[in-house]
Amino acid sequence: MADLTVKHKVRKEKCMKEDKRVKPNTPVFPPASSDEERSLQMGSLAMDLAEMRMRNGTASSAEILYFVKQASPEARLERIKLEEETKLIQARVADIERSRNTEELYAQAIAAFQEYRGIEAEEFEYDYEEGDNDGYGSY
Repeated sequence: MADLTVKHKVRKEKCMKEDKRVKPNTPVFPPASSDEERSLQMGSLAMDLAEMRMRNGTASSAEILYFVKQASPEARLERIKLEEETKLIQARVADIERSRNTEELYAQAIAAFQEYRGIEAEEFEYDYEEGDNDGYGSY
C-alpha cells in the first residue's frame, strides 16, 4: 500500500512539472462580461493553439485543410461579398427608417395646413383613394 502511495506522489509531481496544457505565452484574459466576449476569447485561444500546432508540425490534416481553404481567393471573395451584403441590408434598414420619418413629417404638415384652413385635426380624416388627385382627401 505504501508503495502505491509513493508511485502516486511521484506521478503527481511529474505531471505538475511537465504540465503541457498551459504555455507561458498563452494570453490571460480578464473574466468575460458576456457570452459573446467569452466566445471571442475561446476563438482566440483556439486560433493560438492551431497556430502552435501548425508551427510544431503536429496539426491534423483537417486543421491544415481548414487554413488552406481560408487562405484561398474564393474564401476571400466570399468574405468580401458577405461584408457588402451586410452594408446593403444596413442601407435598406436606414432607408425604411427615413421613409417612416418622412411619413410622420407629411402627417404633421397636413395637420398644420388643416389648422391653417380652420379645420380641427379631429374633424379631418385623410382618405386618399386611387382616383383622388386633388390631394385634399375627404372631410
